[in-house]
Amino acid sequence: MVGSFFAAVVCFGLLWFLVVMIRFSFVGGARAKGSEKRLQRPALSEVEAKWGVKLPQSLETYFRSEIVTRSDFYLAPPGSDQSKWWYIESFLPLTRRDVSEWIKITNVPGIPIALDASKGTYYLPFQSLRQKLQAPVLLRLPGRARKDVEVASSVEELLHFEPRNAPPEEA
Repeated sequence: MVGSFFAAVVCFGLLWFLVVMIRFSFVGGARAKGSEKRLQRPALSEVEAKWGVKLPQSLETYFRSEIVTRSDFYLAPPGSDQSKWWYIESFLPLTRRDVSEWIKITNVPGIPIALDASKGTYYLPFQSLRQKLQAPVLLRLPGRARKDVEVASSVEELLHFEPRNAPPEEA
């Protein structure tokens, strides 16, 4: 009896592993197809309708700019030293399809807008967006603690951050 139960648990575990692998390897890849084309075509109204939020209009302007096509760089507040720089691996398209996928993957309580190289996610929190408050830009750090760090007090503040290449010691 115990042997049969153990075999069933192992089979279930292997089946679950297979489902997860298929989901994130094939289905996730297919869903992400064309994301580069969607990156500079934000669909704020469809995102707002799906999650019942109000996104800052400046976010659309930001996502239509060339900065979102960059990858592997830093965003730095004007005049700041390197300790205040924020690493951006890539930005995420702001469409219903992409935001839905990235919320599932990252499990952030908001609208994900970019990733860092350490599996951290930059996002705008649902709570502020639903209350139509000035939403801060947060970085959800990876790990069990799932700690959030404020990057900018608003999207408008983030707009003033300057792109920086990796410092020579990292290159």
